[in-house]
Amino acid sequence: MAALSVSSRQPFHTATVSVSRNTMQHQYTSALELLPRGVAICLDLGAGDGRHRSAIEDAGWRWVGLDVVPNTELTLVADGCRLPLTDDSIQVVFANQVLEHLPDPLVALQEAYRALRPGGHLVGSVSFLEPWHDSYLSFSHWAIQEMMSRTGFGLLELRPGASAFVTIGSALCPDSNLADVLGGTAGRLTMAALKWLGGAYFALRFGKRSDQWNLYETFLEKAPLRFAGHIMFLAQKPDP
Repeated sequence: MAALSVSSRQPFHTATVSVSRNTMQHQYTSALELLPRGVAICLDLGAGDGRHRSAIEDAGWRWVGLDVVPNTELTLVADGCRLPLTDDSIQVVFANQVLEHLPDPLVALQEAYRALRPGGHLVGSVSFLEPWHDSYLSFSHWAIQEMMSRTGFGLLELRPGASAFVTIGSALCPDSNLADVLGGTAGRLTMAALKWLGGAYFALRFGKRSDQWNLYETFLEKAPLRFAGHIMFLAQKPDP
C-alpha cells in the first residue's frame, strides 16, 4: 500500500484560520500589526528594554513590561513560565519573538492562558526560517496551530512576517542596514524567478490546464508561509 503524503493527512492550514497579507515580506515586520485597541492591561512578555511600550500605549493599553533579565524600564522581573499574575486578570499578552527563546514555550503559553480573561487575546510572532540566535526552537505555522490547540487558545489569524531571505541577511550582516537591502533583493529576485521562469516552464511543458500547473500555482500561493523567517499570530482565550 502506498504511504500517504503529509498533505493528504493534514491541510496546509485550518480553514477557520485567516491567513492575512499572504505576500512575501522583504523587510522586518512586527506583531504590533495584529494588536487590537483597548483600555485594559497588556502584558508585554519578554519586554526587554521596553521598545514596544509606546506603540502598545498608543493603542490604548496599560503597558506592563515583564522580562527575566532586570531592566529599569520593566514593570515586573519574572520568568514567563511563572507569571506573578492572578487568574483572568489581563486582557492581552503581547509576545514578540519570545517563544523561540524559551526551553518550554508550552508552559509559557499555559501561563498566558491562565492570566488572560475569557475573550482576551494573545498577540505575537515567532521565528521560523531564521538562523540560530540564542534560540531553542523554530516554529512553522503548523507548530503554531498545534501549540494553540494544546493550550486551549483559538487561533484566529496567521500572517507571514519577514521572509527567510531578510532574516538570513540579518544574520550575515548584523547591526547593518545592508541586511534589509541584501535580504530584500534576494527575496524579490528569487520570487521573480519562481513566478516568471517557473511559470514559463510549467506553461510550456505541461500547459495551464494541467495538474502540474495547478500544483505550481498552489506552491506560489503558499510561498509566503513556506519561506517565512518570522510568522505572526493572533489567538484568543475562549469566552464561555
